[in-house]
Amino acid sequence: MRPLSFRRKLAVHVSRVERDDVPTLAQIHADAFPHAWDEDAMTSLLNGNGVAALAARPHGDGGRAPVGFVVYRSVSEEAEILTIATAAGRRRRGVGRALMEHCIRALQADRVERLILEVGATNHKALDLYRSLGFKPISRRRGYYRPPVQDAAAHRHDALVLQLDLD
Repeated sequence: MRPLSFRRKLAVHVSRVERDDVPTLAQIHADAFPHAWDEDAMTSLLNGNGVAALAARPHGDGGRAPVGFVVYRSVSEEAEILTIATAAGRRRRGVGRALMEHCIRALQADRVERLILEVGATNHKALDLYRSLGFKPISRRRGYYRPPVQDAAAHRHDALVLQLDLD
């Protein structure tokens, strides 16, 4: 019988992303996604109109280096999660939830009415998180995600578009 493994929740504080966070964010993104954004792409994205980003930093670790981040864009009454990622060794410890909860509160304070995001249809851990926050599926994008470069013969994967009403 395999012993149970319990991961303790990681205590983090969430704050705005700073310019010197970009190399760490790019590394976290590269570890999380097969087609990641490099530092230049991340910088360009963060400088976009209506774009904001939050970083999760652990307590008791100097609290400086991000262990996760979320980037989102607001336009009028709608916002979209552009990306969210957690450092490999810190996943499944509440970092993504903390980021999403802070993002949602910030958008509600800005009177944004709805938040949308895309997620891989087979990314069950992320889907569980989003559903627990109240997101509902509104559409499916067939063949939206490319397979990793090393698996180029694989089929493209579907994305689900989820929405959360914030009002």
